[in-house]
Amino acid sequence: MMWKSRRAVAVLAAFLVGTLSLQLAVAQKGRRPPIIEDPTVPPAKPRPHDSASEFYGFDLPTEEALKDRLKEIGVFIRVEDWAKAIDRLQDLLDRTDDLFAPTEHKDGSGKLTQMVNVRAEASRIVGNLPKKGLDYYQLTFGPAAAEALKTAKTTGDAKQLADIMKRYLYTDAGAEATELLATALLDRGQYSTAALFFERLFQRSVPTSSRR
Repeated sequence: MMWKSRRAVAVLAAFLVGTLSLQLAVAQKGRRPPIIEDPTVPPAKPRPHDSASEFYGFDLPTEEALKDRLKEIGVFIRVEDWAKAIDRLQDLLDRTDDLFAPTEHKDGSGKLTQMVNVRAEASRIVGNLPKKGLDYYQLTFGPAAAEALKTAKTTGDAKQLADIMKRYLYTDAGAEATELLATALLDRGQYSTAALFFERLFQRSVPTSSRR
């Protein structure tokens, strides 16, 4: 083979090798480097998609013991042990944190588990007590609520009125505190908040068909 021919072949081979190398480099550039996991770090546990504490992607603050506490209250109400039921309900109403717990409710398709605010659920349960239970509640905590209301009216402290509303809504003092707050907010032009308080007062006054 003539020298010029050998040189042409070498140039062509070099060109082909260079082109192939360039194509490989471009292909590798678009690839992500392999992830090398640290063997000393334990693998993360998969997050359950059906977690009861998850609400539209947000983790609600929960306390597992409160689920059992709500079930326990239900048992005491069924056997009409008002002393234990009322005591545990007031413990939940007196809490200053906003915690959630899963509860089971029955609908047409069967049992339905949903997350509830524990304090709001306790207030709902008190409002749905049969007459004997509600009378026992008012007799037990009515005096403390009345004393707290007396202090709040003397000092003119709206925060104290709100506290009475949260803790003792289903006592006479709780109803009066709620009405005072709603009226004051209405006078100040805070109509939406006043409407919410009046709604709570209205719901409190609606008789429950299960009361006997």
